[in-house]
Amino acid sequence: MLKLAVQALVILIGGAFLLVWVDNIPRPQPAQSSHYQRAKEADTTYCGDHTPETWGKRLACDPVAGFTGLLALFTFVLGAVAIIQIDFLRRSDKNTKLAAEAASLHAKAAVGVELPMVFLSELSLFQQSPYNKTDTIPVIDNPPAFYFFPKFTFANHGRSPAQVAEITWNQYVGEVLPEGLLRDIKEWEPTGTMISPHGGTFICESSNRILLLDEEKAEIRKKEARLWLFGAISYRDFLGTLHERRFCGVWWCPDQPSLTPCGFGEGGPESYHGSS
Repeated sequence: MLKLAVQALVILIGGAFLLVWVDNIPRPQPAQSSHYQRAKEADTTYCGDHTPETWGKRLACDPVAGFTGLLALFTFVLGAVAIIQIDFLRRSDKNTKLAAEAASLHAKAAVGVELPMVFLSELSLFQQSPYNKTDTIPVIDNPPAFYFFPKFTFANHGRSPAQVAEITWNQYVGEVLPEGLLRDIKEWEPTGTMISPHGGTFICESSNRILLLDEEKAEIRKKEARLWLFGAISYRDFLGTLHERRFCGVWWCPDQPSLTPCGFGEGGPESYHGSS
């Protein structure tokens, strides 16, 4: 505000100097009578047929000049006030935007506290046959055979229910899991399933088998390659907003599987984990 006041004062002073400069520009004078010469020498105001030489005398003698001077002064003051008002409106608009952004962040934070947060709590395999279904993985069959299916266990650690939209996954055999692989296997059955908040769980037993070639199984058995299983679960919150949680696991078997069972451990690049 002080800066604008200084600017307005500079404008007023500049206008005054401009007025004085214009007033002092030499201009032709009409023939002057001896009476006018005597009045000029006596430094008295002469308001007759002759035009006074200075702006002060002109303002005093000519009503139009006086009105014009007042109008110019009013215009300068009005311009200064306009500059101050424009700056005030600009600052008010900036403060309004900051307040709106703060309110939006506060609202998002308040809603974020109530949103669901779904994580993969367990990744395992189950055996399915025409006669039975069991979670036991034969330690001699390392890695699993063709008739094993992945089982995903998800937990909602948020404060509101989550509605499952889609579960996608894929597998890869290799020493290192490369970036950018597609999740082109989809589980349609759990679509629309609700996962309860505060630790509620949901188990999805896939109907798609783990398919491994004989040479791939041999590489995994010799620890020359590893079996990777990666995927994501998409779910909606109570506002209908879609969220995605990615996961990735690697099949691991110890040297003595009779002491420690085989299973999936977390692994893979960062791009296969996290949420969006």
